[in-house]
Amino acid sequence: MAAVLTYTLKQLRYVEAAGRMGSISRAATELAISQSSITAAIDALEAALGYALFLRTPPRASAPPATAPRHWR
Repeated sequence: MAAVLTYTLKQLRYVEAAGRMGSISRAATELAISQSSITAAIDALEAALGYALFLRTPPRASAPPATAPRHWR
């Protein structure tokens, strides 16, 4: 039986904004929400997927290689 992956449109918007802006902080400013809200949503999505979507090295959030495991941050 295949695993069911659950995520929200909000999480996808946050990932898109952070990727486009290159920063979770700048994405939060653009979306007029707190940085912690974006971080929590992305963390939850990464946990569901089982791998990191971003390499978080202040002041940037960059996408890691597609094969990077979740702990690669």
